[in-house]
Amino acid sequence: MARVPYVSREQLPPEVQKAWDEFATPRKGRVENNPRVIANSPEAAANIWRLATYLRFNSGIPPKVFALATIASAAENDSEYVLAWHIPSAVEKGVSKAAIEAVRLKKPLDGVPPDEALVIRYARAVVRCEVSDETFQAALSTFGVKMLMDITLAIGQYTLLHYVASAFGVERDRGWKPLLC
Repeated sequence: MARVPYVSREQLPPEVQKAWDEFATPRKGRVENNPRVIANSPEAAANIWRLATYLRFNSGIPPKVFALATIASAAENDSEYVLAWHIPSAVEKGVSKAAIEAVRLKKPLDGVPPDEALVIRYARAVVRCEVSDETFQAALSTFGVKMLMDITLAIGQYTLLHYVASAFGVERDRGWKPLLC
């Protein structure tokens, strides 16, 4: 059980209910446990949800790149919760099996397509706070300043979700199976 209550939409002030709706709509109405725990700080939640929605749906980050950045940051943070939600999406977005296995098992990137390896290498480096000039320049020349900033923010956002889930004991959904082994 989570260490704090899961907040429902009805418990929020009207302006935060609007942010909830904006968050839920592109996600087919689904608001998982992590965002519901974050709603214990309604104003922060509204801003986090807006950023998350912008990054995922409106920033222009290609879906495959977003999926790779998400699962790579989740794996680096040992975030079973985020991986459980996002590996199936990565498969749907066309991420190679080699990339998913390298990420999930934290293996070297041998055999991973170069475009996918770049995203994984960059996400791993950001989470570790070890972005080399070589990795940064490769990512910058591939994505440009704005998109690389948005990718970096997405990596940070999923790291934040991991921290919240870990600190507040966010429960996994029924049927959840470990993915980091």
